[in-house]
Amino acid sequence: MRLCLCLAVFFLLIASCGHPSPQDNALLTRADSLMETHPDSALTLLKHITDSKGLSSSNQALYALLMSRALDKNNIKVQSDSLIRIATAYYHGEKEFSRAGYAWFFLSRVAENRGDAGERAMALLKARSYAVRSRNYKLQGLVFGEKAREYQARRQPDSTLLYYRLAYSAFQKAGDRRNTTVGLIAIATCYYMQSRFDSTGVRVKTLTIAIID
Repeated sequence: MRLCLCLAVFFLLIASCGHPSPQDNALLTRADSLMETHPDSALTLLKHITDSKGLSSSNQALYALLMSRALDKNNIKVQSDSLIRIATAYYHGEKEFSRAGYAWFFLSRVAENRGDAGERAMALLKARSYAVRSRNYKLQGLVFGEKAREYQARRQPDSTLLYYRLAYSAFQKAGDRRNTTVGLIAIATCYYMQSRFDSTGVRVKTLTIAIID
C-alpha cells in the first residue's frame, strides 16, 4: 500500500512538471502587452513570475526576451548575458525573425554594458540580419541606431552618418515620430561635427545620440 502511495505521488510530480502556473502564463502575456507603453509595469509583472524555468521552452525564451527588454527600457544595466542567451538560442534559425532580432539587439546592449566591443559588433550583425528579414521597421531603426553609435565610438563619421540616416528612414516607415525626430537630430549633429572638423582642422568631441526602444 505504501509503495502504491509513493508511486502515485511520484507520477503526480512528474505530471506536474512542464505544466507551468496559469498565473505565470497570464503575467507573461500581460507584460508583453504593456512593454511598449508601460515598461515599468511590465517589469513589475515579470518579477512576479514565480518559476520561469517551469515555463514551456517557447515561453522561457519569451520571458528572457521580455525581461531583458524591460530592464533595458527601465535603464537597469545588465552585464551578464546568461538570461538573454536563452532567447538567442531559442530564436536562432526560427521564423520569428522579429523576436530573434530583438534578442540579438539586447545581447549587443549587454555586451556594451560590460565593454565587450567584439561581442557587441557580432550581436549587431546578427540583429541586423534578422531585422531585415522581419520587415519590422522599428527594430531596423533601433539596430541601425546602435550601429551608428558603434561607429561613433570608433570615430568613423561617414559610417556614423550613414547608419543614422538608415535609422531615420526606418523610423519614418514605422511611424515612430519620437525616434524619427531623434534620428533627424542625430543626422544634423553629424553634419555639424563634420563641418566643424573640416573648417577648423580641430577634432570636436562627438555627441552620442541614443535612440530609445
